[in-house]
Amino acid sequence: AFVGEACEIRVDARVSPRRTVADVARLVHGIVADILADEDVDWSIESVASVPPSTTPDDSPILKAARAAWFDIEGATPTDTIANRGASDANLIRAWGIPTARIGMPLPVPPDEVPVDPFGLNAVNVDACEWFATLLARTATIFGQIPRRES
Repeated sequence: AFVGEACEIRVDARVSPRRTVADVARLVHGIVADILADEDVDWSIESVASVPPSTTPDDSPILKAARAAWFDIEGATPTDTIANRGASDANLIRAWGIPTARIGMPLPVPPDEVPVDPFGLNAVNVDACEWFATLLARTATIFGQIPRRES
């Protein structure tokens, strides 16, 4: 065994709408500097690509439709999801001028032998698929009935 001369680490840092890409780059740089403060190594950070954060205004018709659909199905207002904010394909869609509601499927409850991914990317529950399809269809139906302002 031997110790390599170089190590390349790629970090996919998602940027919240409450921060800028530059803020996050400074934060990552500071964390790496703290970790390597006592090490005799040369290091650098290069930002390869960045997607600016975006958000859809709370009073947007698509968010109103998604919340109403959720209420129709669940009988309650949706709760805010903490770990669901940041860069995603929704940022790209919003960059094209399309307001976007991010809705995800409920996390599955896997059997004990299935490794648990905190974001639920390794398993899906068929009942959750049906619930999600119903929510999307109901959101689209409600959205289609919302009167639009004339420009």
